[in-house]
Amino acid sequence: MKATLRQIGDFRCIIIPAPLLAECEIEDRIDLFVENGRIVISPVKAPRAGWFDDYQVDKDSDAWQGITARHQAGYHHHRATPMTTEPRAMSKIRREPAVGPFRADQLREGDRYELSNGHPLYCAPARREHAAPNLIGAAVIDSDPAVEWAGVDAGFTPAPGTLRAPDVAVAAPAGTDADGWIPGAPPLAIEYAGRGQDQADLKVKIGELLAAGTRYVWVVRVQGPRRVEVHEAGQPPRLVGAGEVLAAPGILRNPIPVEALYDRAAGHRATLRNLLQREGYDSLEAVRKEGHKEGRQEGREEGMAEAILALLQGRGIPVDAPLETRVRACRERDTLHRWLLRAARVERGEQLFDAP
Repeated sequence: MKATLRQIGDFRCIIIPAPLLAECEIEDRIDLFVENGRIVISPVKAPRAGWFDDYQVDKDSDAWQGITARHQAGYHHHRATPMTTEPRAMSKIRREPAVGPFRADQLREGDRYELSNGHPLYCAPARREHAAPNLIGAAVIDSDPAVEWAGVDAGFTPAPGTLRAPDVAVAAPAGTDADGWIPGAPPLAIEYAGRGQDQADLKVKIGELLAAGTRYVWVVRVQGPRRVEVHEAGQPPRLVGAGEVLAAPGILRNPIPVEALYDRAAGHRATLRNLLQREGYDSLEAVRKEGHKEGRQEGREEGMAEAILALLQGRGIPVDAPLETRVRACRERDTLHRWLLRAARVERGEQLFDAP
């Protein structure tokens, strides 16, 4: 067979099909040498050590190739395993009833693997249609006034052989010295499912989260008709479509329009509402009314300027004197409204003033 070398960082790599490795009895170690102008790979017949003992390669072939490639090379980004480009599309493995040999404490931050009952599942990088909605939904969830901590791809380990990383999750805040994977399961987990999603693995993941104590799992379908599947322990799944709202009592203060989890404009509106409430305003209109109550002739504009500065400071974005002066001096309502919407999503204060 012919193959193509792939550039990965400073390395050139080749993907070797599992059947060829099996036929040559190549497992986790190889001898690599040049002979008569050819690169020769041969197996090293040596006993495995530690957590590789007695692992049966044929039961988790795809995931195992990725794990061993990382440990052979010593580089996190060097994977000698076939990769899909689908968001969180897990490797096709044959699940065995036996518990696998891997534990959550053996994985490092940044490894693209989850664990299910001790078996590794590869998580591929996200496509465009998955990555953007994920960011939108995360901003809405994190800004909710009742949420003290939310994370993207945070690893939760309810059991030693289980490590699950929902696309977005809400959890209780940890101490400043907390490190490592998060014990237990998140009360709210959100998964974005698009093309190539392994439905069987997604079903197992939902079941494991609910069994570990997750109250709600929302699966946002970003292909076909936009909709959200709501999963709760002991309840049949239900569909919530466009025009409807989602609620997570005891976790989120505000209901979320379904569109706010994938539509940029709807997500920005929901995030703005949440951030205003964090600063003590029920709505944008409440900001305007506050200015009128204080008897200012230009109360609306001043109130919007105050809201812009409060949003930036509330999000931890520094507000220097020139920025504050320019915002307070503006009397153009349309400009202030545009800056207010931007204040909910910019990363630096000066980005408020970028051209439309």
